[in-house]
Amino acid sequence: MIIEKIEKVERYGIVNELPLGRKHGLLVGIANFTFRLADDSTFDDAALFMARRSFGLGRMNITLLRKQAWQFQDDATLIDGIARQAAKQLFCSETPEDLKKIADIVEYAIDDLVMHPPEDVIDEQKRQQKELERLGLVIKANDKIVLDAS
Repeated sequence: MIIEKIEKVERYGIVNELPLGRKHGLLVGIANFTFRLADDSTFDDAALFMARRSFGLGRMNITLLRKQAWQFQDDATLIDGIARQAAKQLFCSETPEDLKKIADIVEYAIDDLVMHPPEDVIDEQKRQQKELERLGLVIKANDKIVLDAS
């Protein structure tokens, strides 16, 4: 797996927080990351990450990369691979309850991970939205679109 070869996270983009792990004390999100591997090369990919709310992003677990999402088609692979490693890092245990928590979060978040756009696409969408607002074609009130004439 690629996750084991990751030496460190160079940087990450805008975090799309998901409400999935709140009742378990977890911050679950998706962001675009730049990773440095053990051989000193880098690569970019979107990743699902989890972190304990009490520790913040300092002790985050890179749970699943977008390019690895296709590998998890059955529960055995998911639980033996990702859930066990994430539960060990986040909860310091591998109880069946912890493994199920992580596996459920991954199963619910995998669609959002696959559909997450690259950072340059997010920037372009924001630029287009601001241009529409500047031209008066979109009117917002309280961060909700009231009028869209585009």
